[in-house]
Amino acid sequence: MSEKKRWITLRFLGYAIPMFLVVYILSSGPVLAFILNENTFYNDVDFALSVINFYAPMILVARSNTMLSDCFDVYMDFWNKLI
Repeated sequence: MSEKKRWITLRFLGYAIPMFLVVYILSSGPVLAFILNENTFYNDVDFALSVINFYAPMILVARSNTMLSDCFDVYMDFWNKLI
């Protein structure tokens, strides 16, 4: 791999990975609020468990720190009220 291609790949990864993490974190609010909201009558339990498992690493990290847990709770409350 030439030096220019390596630099382009590293620059792409330097931008793509943080963007994917931001989208992953921000998408948790509306998705989990929709799945866990009792007013949506969502009956597909397998899909709901898959979604919860997809966001489980973020939830575990959020619950391991008091400040992150408070922020996560406020963010989820915001989306629960919105949906």
